[in-house]
Formats: sequence, structure tokens, C-alpha cells
Amino acid sequence: MNASGDSARTALRSTVLPPLTPEFRRLTLPERLILLASVLLVWFLAWGHPLLPPDEGRYGSVSARMVDTGNWLVPEFGGRAHLTKPPLTYWLQAIGIQALGRTEMAVRWPSLLATSIALLALFAFARRTLGTRPAIVATAIAALTPYVVVVGRLGNTDALMACFWIVALAAGHRLMSEADAPRLDRVRTAIILWSAVGLGFLTKREVTLGPLLILGAWAILARRPRELLRLHPFVGLPMALAPFAIWTALILLRHPDAGQIWWDETIGRVTGEKDLRSEPWWFYIPIYLMGMYPATAMLVLPWLNISWREALRSFVQGDLRALLLIAIVFPFLGFSISTGKLATYLLPLAPPTAMLVAISLERWLRGDHDTPTASIRPPDVRRTLAICSLLIFLGQFGAALAIRHEVPELWALVLPLAIAPTGCIACWALWRQGLAARARGLAIAWFCLAVTWTLMLGIQTRFTPPMGASYLTAFLERHFDLRSPDIIAIGFVDPTIEFYNRKPTRYVSGLKAIDAMDDLRYPAILLLDAKIAEDELERSIKLARQDPESVANRLEPLGATWTRWFNRPVKVIAIRERPMEPPPPPRE
Repeated sequence: MNASGDSARTALRSTVLPPLTPEFRRLTLPERLILLASVLLVWFLAWGHPLLPPDEGRYGSVSARMVDTGNWLVPEFGGRAHLTKPPLTYWLQAIGIQALGRTEMAVRWPSLLATSIALLALFAFARRTLGTRPAIVATAIAALTPYVVVVGRLGNTDALMACFWIVALAAGHRLMSEADAPRLDRVRTAIILWSAVGLGFLTKREVTLGPLLILGAWAILARRPRELLRLHPFVGLPMALAPFAIWTALILLRHPDAGQIWWDETIGRVTGEKDLRSEPWWFYIPIYLMGMYPATAMLVLPWLNISWREALRSFVQGDLRALLLIAIVFPFLGFSISTGKLATYLLPLAPPTAMLVAISLERWLRGDHDTPTASIRPPDVRRTLAICSLLIFLGQFGAALAIRHEVPELWALVLPLAIAPTGCIACWALWRQGLAARARGLAIAWFCLAVTWTLMLGIQTRFTPPMGASYLTAFLERHFDLRSPDIIAIGFVDPTIEFYNRKPTRYVSGLKAIDAMDDLRYPAILLLDAKIAEDELERSIKLARQDPESVANRLEPLGATWTRWFNRPVKVIAIRERPMEPPPPPRE
């Protein structure tokens, strides 16, 4: 009786499996091809569609303004200083505009390069800590997540921040866990760590402290806080902050109100002082589950696959797995607590999520998970992948069927999404044919998911150009034979128009505000949201009757409608030149 009870307690204590023993070897040819494809997937057709509003248009316009004015110190947007973010992203995009012209690739190349570097950093981190095959698996999985493929190619700060985040996290882990490494290697690693922190501050200010806080929590929970001294923070942090401090001082000399702007962008976002749309506390849960697919289909989750007690024990073990859990849970909770929430904030969580999944998959490939332990029931990845991919396909099919008249382009996504379940089912079929067959099955599933993304990116390139501001400005240039006309918008804001039109767009609430504009170059262009166009034009007729000199008398509908993101029609109206003399009064 006592013996059996002791055996049961021993089984419960040993439910958390020991860390993987890394196996280092040269990459095989298929592994090299998978790694290359993973790193380059985000670049596929990244130049083939117009900038997406609002972020890409705003960042692109600020960067182009730097090139046009030669003022690289103070970012400007809409004719005013734009100090919500530090300048590194703008500087890199401005370099791209100088080299490539005012193009989409010029705006996106920093994010694309940062995403590729982040994936290579993930591979190096995982290979050093887990071994060669888990490193390939982690990189391949991360490259296929919607967060990396979609957010990693946007021309804003998120991809750059995620790159510096994973580089700093990997370098900090190496400094803390390899105390016996040669001095030169430790110096190089410290330089990489604090360079990533410094560049992160020039990208998104204090957010770059995230990896340092994660490393601190990891050391404290494991009761090894003195290991933090191996990072040399008292020397590294001041050196990392020096470039940002210099830029900040120069900005404050020119714009003393910048301090309030930065306060609103940091503390105001967290406390709700800044007027932002407040999202519920659970906002990031569905976004994380969908944005990190297929990784989330293979995660070991509390209550579902592992007991809460064992999950909590994993945090305090002080091993790599504990660091990865902290790197997911702590930022997730921090972003969820903040009042200002954007879906793109979770991009830095992709590398640790992929590494955790790679650990689980490596155990499947070795056969360690074939016999579940007392309180860990690892997900059967063959089933979870097949079921989730099939549900995604059926969901897309149902959405395309339900709104086929409003958004017929959704039908184009049905076929690519049918490829992924095919590969996952093939993986399921190969699973029982031995351990070697499992690796082939996972490779087939990965290949089908990669093909799915390739086709979807091609479909984006095919269907989205007419919804971009580049299409609108090209139409205006052909119609009026004018370059960079004055554009006024009512009922919406789209920063991408300014990037392509090379001139700030004027946003007003109604036609009456246009009458006070004495510096318009005619013919000017009025863009009117189609939902309010009928009411606004009706009011303009009343204005014309009351004031013969009103702009309402000089409107010339072009009979054209521009459809902007996403399927929102906009009326295009020309404003004729103001007459030199008022028109004669109408005859009775």
C-alpha cells in the first residue's frame, strides 16, 4: 500500500519531463531548403500591393517627408511635427525611398529584413539550446504564423521591435546561462544584447525593456537574481540609452511639448489617459490563438493538456522552458492590462511560442510522448493540426457563402485554404508508420501550409491594388493631367493618400470648411465617403442657394467611385476654380 502510494507520488513529481539534450549536426539539404524558404517567405510579393492604411501610409508619408525636406531629425506628418515614435523606422524607410523611390518596397524593406533576421536569431537561439532539428522546426513554424507573415511585412515599428526583442532575449539568456564561456565570446554577446536594446529604444522606446524584464523575472522566480549581473547592466544600459537620449534632448530643444506627447504614448496608453478605443481584457486571447496558428494547435495548455500545478511549477524551474513560458505569459498579461491595445503588439511572442512547440514536437519525433504521464497529456498534433486546418477552411467557405455579394473576393481564398487540411491529413496517415515517417508527415504539412500562404499572398496582389490610394492618384493624374492635386476628404481618414499624392491631405467635417481655404490649387479634388455623400450633397445644394460664392456651386461629380480598404466606396468630385467675379444674380 505504502509502496504504491510512493510510486504514485513519484509519478506526479516526474510529470514535467527533463530538458531536451541538444544534438548538434550539419543541416541536411531538405533542412537547408526549409530554413531558406522560412526566412524568405515574408518577402514573397511584398511589393505587389499598395500601402495599407493607416499605419503604412503614415509611416511612409513621414519618411518621404524627411527625404523631401532634408529634415531627418524631426519626423513630420500633415505639415506638423509627428513625435509619437522614435526615428529609427523613419530613417530606415527614408533610406529606402532615396534608393528605391517612393515605392511600397522602400517603406516595407526594414520590416522584411527585420523579420528575416528575427527568424535567423530564433534558429540560432533554438539550435544552441535545443539542437539542430528542433531549431529547424521552431523556425519553420514561426515563419508560417499569421503574425509573422502578415505583421512581419507591414511598414511600421512592430517587426523591427520584434527583431530586437528576440535578439536581446537570446543574447541575455546566453550571458546568464554560459558563465564559463570564453571572455571574448561573452563580450561579443554583451555587445549584441545592448545594441539590440539601444536600437529598440530608437524604435519603440521603453517597450524594448521587455526582454530585460523577462530575464529578470526568470532569474528571480528561479531564486538566482545574482545571475542578472552577468548582463553588465550598469555599463550596458547607459550605453544603450545614449543615442536615444541625445535625440530626445535635441527634440525637446525644438519642441518642448514633446514630453507630453511621449507621456500620452506610454503612460497614457496603459492608464487610459489617452483617448483610445478601450478593448476588453480578453481582447488578445482569440488574436493570439489565431495569430500564432499552427503553433497554437500544438501547444501544451493548462487544464487542457497539463495540470495547473505542473504549469505553475514550470515557471520556477529556472530552465529554458521556464524562460519561454515567462516570455509568453508576462508580455501577454502586460499588453492585456494596458488600455491601449493593438493586435500587432503580440508579434514578439511568436519566437518563444514556436520554441515551446518545437520542444513538444521533438518529443513526439523521438517517441517520448507516446505514453502520457500522470498529469501531462500532450496534444496529439496529427489530430489537432488536421481538425484546426479543416475548421479554418470551413469557416472561410461559410464566410464566402454568406457575404458572396458584398465581398466576392473571399471565394478566391477557399482553394488555398483547402490545401492545408490535405497536408495535415497526410501527416496523420504517415504518423503510425514509424518515427522517421512522422518527420516526413510534418514536412508535408509544413509544405502545404507554405503553399497556402504563397497562394494567398498572390491573391492579395491580384485583388487589392484597386483598393489602394495609388490607384486613386493614378486615376486623378490621367483624368486631370495634374500631378499632386490638392485633395480634401470628408467622412474618413486615409494616410496612404498623402504618400502617393506627395502632398498632405486636408480632412474637414463639411463643405463649409472648404470656403475658408484660400490656398487651394484648382481643380481640387473632394473625396466623399459614399455613406454620407447623399446627405452632404443635399446640404451643399442648400448652401448654394444661400451663398452664391459657396464651394457648393463649383462641384463637378466625376461619376467615379473609388473603393478603399475594405470595400468602402468613396465619391470622387472635382472642385472648379473660384470665379474672379461673383456670378450675376439670377433673373426673375
